[in-house]
Amino acid sequence: LYKGFSDEEFFARINTNIEILELFDEIKNKANRDYLTGLYNRRYLFDYGKILYEKYKIEQKEFAVALIDIDKFKSINDAFGHSAGDMVIKEVGYILNNVINKNTLISRLGGEEFCILIYDRNKDEVMNLLENIRNAFEKNETIYKKDKLKYTVSIGCSFEFGENLDEMIQKADVGLYDAKNSGRNKVRYR
Repeated sequence: LYKGFSDEEFFARINTNIEILELFDEIKNKANRDYLTGLYNRRYLFDYGKILYEKYKIEQKEFAVALIDIDKFKSINDAFGHSAGDMVIKEVGYILNNVINKNTLISRLGGEEFCILIYDRNKDEVMNLLENIRNAFEKNETIYKKDKLKYTVSIGCSFEFGENLDEMIQKADVGLYDAKNSGRNKVRYR
């Protein structure tokens, strides 16, 4: 602003700058969030998750990675259509946000798979949390049109730091496959 500006010009410029900042926040949020669930997306998981991973690895603090997959999700899509599948995925995001209350980064990896980074919580707390998540889905019933949809989730979790976050996710993925192969609706640790 040049000397001699009016109050109107001053407030107009402030308002314009505030609107620009709000637009930047909105764009950043859209770039980092999954459009269906509102959870963080895969990009944000790997960008910010790597920072968290490195911090907790260097400080040798508790850190866990959990992968969650909706059991028999394809059968929901096949029987009721993709709009029912989308509704189930949205519900997963809603339940995860309600069951998990602190020290986590929850994201949708894609499809029916979700990832949770859990930090500053000891092993017993993490195990209880994951069992609570599994149990919440086991008890949940989603109403789609006139149909009641029941579904469960399988969970794999890793507590061991690897070379990098990707390796830790791969260990959790092995646990997830073990949960799927041993009958689904289970939590397995690696």
